[in-house]
This record gives sequence, structure tokens and C-alpha cells, in this order.
Amino acid sequence: CPMPVPNEIIQEFLVETHDSLGRLDVELVLLEKGEAKSETLSSVFRAIHSLKGSAGFLGYQKLESLTHVAESLLSRLRDRKLAVTVEIVSALLATVDAVREMLRSIELNGQDGDQVYSELTARLRALTANEPVTGGRSESLEDHSFNLANTQSVRMAAPQPPVQKSLTDSQTLSDLNVRISDSGSETALP
Repeated sequence: CPMPVPNEIIQEFLVETHDSLGRLDVELVLLEKGEAKSETLSSVFRAIHSLKGSAGFLGYQKLESLTHVAESLLSRLRDRKLAVTVEIVSALLATVDAVREMLRSIELNGQDGDQVYSELTARLRALTANEPVTGGRSESLEDHSFNLANTQSVRMAAPQPPVQKSLTDSQTLSDLNVRISDSGSETALP
């Protein structure tokens, strides 16, 4: 049985994590607006990495597990193996919300909650692997629905990579709302 962690360490963890989440909100908005620099992405990565390590040290396994998956996605973004997309920013914002829920649970009863966040974890893993998100609708930051024209699978001679839209300096997330057809071509949403 592990030794109990002193309450003052948990309180310091909570204060620091809430501060960190406040900074993450600002930095993710910069990503959303296309105003982020590589330092911003590195800062988001470090914040999630630190949160993961602290959660593991304090024995908050659900918090550690979720932040580990988010860290993997951020690592691929930071290393430029993935481009920032509407879906990725939305999933990272959902991760910040889930972390806040777990922090509330820790504040109330000392545990990181009963919720497993399996859908969010699956979404983060699919984005990390650069695969289409399955099992329901993806959310955009703008209207919470990223519409696919047809989700039926199409037999093709060779696998096609998923279409990925990146933000430019002058674009916002609403500029990237597109509909993907069966052939993988893009058309603007109305």
C-alpha cells in the first residue's frame, strides 16, 4: 500500500494545474486562430507532460492515462509529423475540460473520478495515428459538428491518406469547415 501523499502537496498540485490549464486555454485559442508559434505548441506539450508526470507521482491513474494520450498527439504535432487541424484543437480543448472535471473530483473526494473518458481517449489516439475519427460525430469548435458527406467505406485500389486541413496565419477554424466526399475531395460547407 503506497504512503498517503501529504495534503499540502495535493493542494499545490491543484493550484499549479489550474494555473496551467488557464495558460493552455489561451495557447489553444492561439492555435485556433492560427496565431501560434512553435514555442506555443512546445509550451502546450510541456504543460501536458508535467501534468502527466505529477498525476502519475500522486497516483491519479485516470488523469495520467488521459494526459499520456494527449501528450502523444502533442508530440507528433511538435515534431511536425501532424499539422494542427480543427479536430485536433477540439480534442485538446475537450482534454482540458476532462482534466478540469478530474480536478474537481480530486478537490471533492481525493480521487480523479469515476469517468474513464474512453471516447475522448479513442479520439485522441485516432488523431495521433492520423486516422479518421470513428464512432460518432467529430466536433468542430465552431458548431460542434464536422459533417462527412457519406461515411460508407469505398473500395479503392490503394489506401488514400485522410485529407488534413491546416490553419494559415490568416485563417480561423470556421474557414476550414469542409465536407469530405467518398472520393476524398473537399467541398466547402454552406
